Amino acid sequence: MGLQPPDHADTLPLTLANLNCCCYGIPPLRPGTTGHRSGDWLVSSKIFTGRLKVVSIGLRMEVQLEDPASCQLFAVCPIAHGMRSVCVESCVDSSRNFVIRLEDPGTKRHAFVGLGFATREESSEFTEAMLRHEKYAEREIAAAKIGAAERQQQQQQQQEQGS
Repeated sequence: MGLQPPDHADTLPLTLANLNCCCYGIPPLRPGTTGHRSGDWLVSSKIFTGRLKVVSIGLRMEVQLEDPASCQLFAVCPIAHGMRSVCVESCVDSSRNFVIRLEDPGTKRHAFVGLGFATREESSEFTEAMLRHEKYAEREIAAAKIGAAERQQQQQQQQEQGS
């Protein structure tokens, strides 16, 4: 794919870096099933082996896949605040595998691919990184609400004093 990393002035330090992973072409979700099964993925459908990063960008985050040899970005899974369950789904038959929604930043076209880790520890690190970001985003939202309420209260006090 060879994408360029997006230029984000408000990018925070990496939430997680350098997890080795594999991506797979996956069959469509069958009607009546409760979720994706990694047991349905074929080893021959592997489309990428490389490195995964989770990056916080303001209130949203990105799962970035990159080639470890060239450090070139392969694909991105952008995750808007509160939308992780839409963009990253755990497989029903394995704690090491997920289905992620990759998106081309230029065309906004997307595709769902299987994401697999070699160990449960790596998959747990991936999940924990996303949870850390979500907690950070919730704290930021709460702080903004408190700040807005304080400003509104100050304005009301100033108006009352001016009357």
